[in-house]
Amino acid sequence: MPGNSPDVYTGAILQNVYEGLVAWKSDGSVAPMLADRIEISPDGKIYTFTLRDGVIFHNGAPLTSKEVVWTWKRFLDPNGAWPCRGNFNGSNNINVESVEGPDDKHVVFKLQAPSGSFLSAMARSDCDSTGIAHPDAVGPDGTWSQAIGTGPFKLKEWRKAQYIDLARFDGYKPRNEAVDGLAGKKEALLAGVHVNIIPNSQVAKAALLSGQIDVWPEIEPSQVKEIEANPSVKITTSPVASIYTLALQTRDPDPRIRRAISYAIDRKSLSDALFEGRAIVSSSLIPATSRFYGPIEKTGAEYDPDKAQQLLKEAGYHGQRIVIQTNRQIAYMSDTAIYVQSMLKAVGINADVEVLEFATQFQHYYAGMYQMSIWNLTPYLALLWQIF
Repeated sequence: MPGNSPDVYTGAILQNVYEGLVAWKSDGSVAPMLADRIEISPDGKIYTFTLRDGVIFHNGAPLTSKEVVWTWKRFLDPNGAWPCRGNFNGSNNINVESVEGPDDKHVVFKLQAPSGSFLSAMARSDCDSTGIAHPDAVGPDGTWSQAIGTGPFKLKEWRKAQYIDLARFDGYKPRNEAVDGLAGKKEALLAGVHVNIIPNSQVAKAALLSGQIDVWPEIEPSQVKEIEANPSVKITTSPVASIYTLALQTRDPDPRIRRAISYAIDRKSLSDALFEGRAIVSSSLIPATSRFYGPIEKTGAEYDPDKAQQLLKEAGYHGQRIVIQTNRQIAYMSDTAIYVQSMLKAVGINADVEVLEFATQFQHYYAGMYQMSIWNLTPYLALLWQIF
């Protein structure tokens, strides 16, 4: 199901199978994808999408408003399993009241109130750009049975925890604009892609160095130097529009304790230890790759353990337990939890680490079931967090 990815790797596959009405460009702005034109009413409440001509699904059916409306009604169904529904049901400042198709070429979204971040929320990569599926993807009993999108690749075979085979969709119609982030012209240059599922990073590294796999999309920073020393392997790096965060609930702990936690964390040491100094140290929710990242966003990451202890004293902190949630599936998340725990203990904070399965942490994060959580955040303009 599009938009239901539990992790970035699943999302990377589904971004090639499904496409949404819009997509993110590399600078975080929004571009049309399945839409040819987007019109917004003067009051900002009605968005009318004109669909592109000639787009077909993997089953040969043409893209019409019926499939878009069907997909979105399934997304917004309160009895469904879509984890991104909270971005559109009023929980996060955007409330989609209706999605209708007055004819085959047009889809009309009606919002309860205007929102300048609606298109950006639709384009969110962690929601698979709210990709549009064909109703044939669902069986007679209403459960998801196959993947039928409009993307450049079709899902040929999936063996759970083993591999995924993608085959080029020869009926794909790319856009004319140059590729830019997840938007623009997509070209399937390979007849197919075989994706091995390798949960152990050491096994993946051995497979890469021995030539058993061609590409390892995200290596652990601690392994960069060893892999770089191998002349048969080329490493490329690029900044990404994501923020590696320590999320804190506003209901608990006390605001002064949250500020103390911020002052207690030496972000430069974290970057050096976890990412070989390659990560940009920042306390802003705006990523450094964004056109909105400026002088103000570069402030606020001060390390001051004395200030942290002063705030703890002012808050009347007496060693209450504070729990940091993390997972072992992504090594630097669990490593970060250990480093942060040590830094917090150094200023007198009784911090414990709770290790969960990634899927469980994913659910806890979106349900707000944590005090502190190590999380990789996908930034978009509607995301408003009260940090302090």
